[in-house]
Amino acid sequence: MMKKMGNLSDGEYDNLRSKEQNRTITAEEQTKLTEIREAMKQNRKFPEKVIKYLWDDAFKFNRDAVFDITKFKSLEQVIRAFMYSEKAERFSMFIKNVKNTFTNPKE
Repeated sequence: MMKKMGNLSDGEYDNLRSKEQNRTITAEEQTKLTEIREAMKQNRKFPEKVIKYLWDDAFKFNRDAVFDITKFKSLEQVIRAFMYSEKAERFSMFIKNVKNTFTNPKE
């Protein structure tokens, strides 16, 4: 079974987490919450490795060459933007020409 995180901004994860804390979660909801958490762990690998490398090492002294530092002031903000977005919006932390390279690659 493929684990699916879904769109974290739709509130489903927060709702399930709240039910878990309040001990009102059903077995089916607990299964879904576990599935989302596993997918989140897998999904964090890219931003925590690759984006962290770009932020902390490769562009440490000129982050504005790659990242939109007017909207994203910290690595945590960048990782959250990646994690809580889907499709092309996952690259919103990058400046326009970098984002376009990811979302509209030339064949």
